[in-house]
Parts: sequence; C-alpha cells; structure tokens
Amino acid sequence: PEGKLASFHQSGYKEPLTKLLPDLFDRAQGDAILQTFKDQMRANQISNGGLCVWSSCLGHAPSGVLLLGDSGHGMWPSLGQGANCALESVSVFVKCLDGLSSSSDEAWTEKLIVAFQEARHKDAVSAVDLTYGGIGA
Repeated sequence: PEGKLASFHQSGYKEPLTKLLPDLFDRAQGDAILQTFKDQMRANQISNGGLCVWSSCLGHAPSGVLLLGDSGHGMWPSLGQGANCALESVSVFVKCLDGLSSSSDEAWTEKLIVAFQEARHKDAVSAVDLTYGGIGA
C-alpha cells in the first residue's frame, strides 16, 4: 500500500513531525533537530523490518499438525502486530475448540484443524501482508 513517506519528503518533514512531536518543536532547537532529521532521512533508505512468513495453510488435519503464532504467520515487530495476531489466533482456536468440545467423534482433532484453517488463514495472511507493506511501521 502507498504510504505517506513521499508527502513527508515533499513537505520537508516539518508538518508531520510537529504533529507527532509538538514539544520538540516548541523549543528553540527545533529547526536544528529538523535539519538533522532531514539529513538522516536523505542518507538512509527506509525498508521493512525483516522476515515475514506466509503459510499456505495453518494446519494439516490428517497428521494432526496445527500452526499457531509465528509458526503460521510470522512478521517483523511493528507496534506489536505480531503479538496481537498471535493472540487473535489463539482466540480463534479456542472458539473452534469450544465448538467441538461436546463432540464424541474420534476425528474431532481433524475437524478442529479444518475449522481453525477456515476461520483464521485468510486473516493471518492479510496481517502478514499489511506488516510487509509497512502498515504500522
């Protein structure tokens, strides 16, 4: 997704930085700090934060394998998105487990893995896509 970095470059960074750090620019050295920031931005290329993992599925029902957290949707740290995504996956897993808790069927683990895959995979992939695209960076 297209971010706001280009507009920050065009504005000379002052507008977004004064909104984000108003106390800093109330001081006399605000212009010197702004110039230092501009110099650093020109000298360094912005990049994403590291390795992301897109899994083709979050489990394999016949073998009883289920992927939770970074094993199924690893992403670089950005505003805690990885931890939040992992907690959401656990929440979805528990809901799927609750839905099958009264089942006496011997294949309940396979049903659980399939239910989790259907309920969570699309959102997990989307979360990794957003992180890789720089959302929250």
